[in-house]
Amino acid sequence: ETRQAQDTDSERTVVVDAALLLEWGKPKDFCDVLVAVTALESTRIQRTVARLGLSEDEVRDRMVSQLPEEKKLKVADFVILNDANEKELEERSLDVWSRIHKT
Repeated sequence: ETRQAQDTDSERTVVVDAALLLEWGKPKDFCDVLVAVTALESTRIQRTVARLGLSEDEVRDRMVSQLPEEKKLKVADFVILNDANEKELEERSLDVWSRIHKT
């Protein structure tokens, strides 16, 4: 779908929501900008437990098999801290969106 959208309008912004994008390979091969959304590890664990119904140990086991968070943040062009409410996350996201489109 990403390639189809780009073929239709090469100036069109296409957003790929993929938490494991970096584990798939080299995102810079097909992404112009990489935005990471992060939170404290304890917050990420609590949210995953609530969303998937897993135990904390199961979530931690999954996290160990993924690329460490600090490496993901180093590769990102922009980092959004998701440590507040949805309104704050939306404001931070819109700020990054506007910064991306200014360049």
